[in-house]
Amino acid sequence: MEATRWHFAPSGKKYCIECQRVAKQVKVEKDCEQCSNTIEIWEENFSYLRCFLMCCSQLRIGFSAAVGLDWTVVENVARGSDIPIDDTFYTNLQIFESIYIEEINAKPQ
Repeated sequence: MEATRWHFAPSGKKYCIECQRVAKQVKVEKDCEQCSNTIEIWEENFSYLRCFLMCCSQLRIGFSAAVGLDWTVVENVARGSDIPIDDTFYTNLQIFESIYIEEINAKPQ
């Protein structure tokens, strides 16, 4: 989940949660490139993340905000990428989707 938050952070800054916490405490931005909390995508999840990143612009929009992905597109991309469409697929993509929607609908601070 952290990888999705990292990728879609509305501020454009790429800091992990730990670096954000430290930065608030000492009032100095921490260089996340050199911290020990680097984001690792497990090999078994990489194809799901790749599929999500290919589809993340295919959103359903409500009256005032994004509400979710267009799952017809997501499933077609998965088929074209030879990703099995099963419970694991839906679980992983829904996790990415929920974080993505939360991040893009967040009010700028």
